[in-house]
Amino acid sequence: MLYLSRTKQANKLLAIFKKNLEAYMAFEGIPQEWAQYYLDQCNDRLITKTDSRSVIGSMNEIIFVMKALEGNDNDFRDENARHKFNNRGIYKPIDYHEPIKVFVKELQMRFEAR
Repeated sequence: MLYLSRTKQANKLLAIFKKNLEAYMAFEGIPQEWAQYYLDQCNDRLITKTDSRSVIGSMNEIIFVMKALEGNDNDFRDENARHKFNNRGIYKPIDYHEPIKVFVKELQMRFEAR
C-alpha cells in the first residue's frame, strides 16, 4: 500500500510504486532479470477507490498491525520486512496460498515464455 497525502502526488505514483516494488522484489530474492522484465511491463496505472467492506477491512487491519509494529524495536522498522510480513498473511483471495509465492510462480512462467 502506498500512502499519498495530497492528490497532486498521484502523478508521481507510478515512479514511487516502481521504486518500492523493485526494492521489495530484491528483498524477496527475486532474480534481477525477472524483476526488470516485470517493471518494464509496468507502465499502465489505474487509481481508484473501493467501497468493498472486505477490502477496506483488510487494509485497515494491515495498517493497524503495521502501525503497532513499526514503532517497536524489531525487524518491522524496515519497510520491506513489513511488506514481507503482510504478503504472508493474506490468503483468502488466492485459494489460501501465500501471495508472494503466487506472484513469483506467475512471474517465472511469464519470464520463461517470452
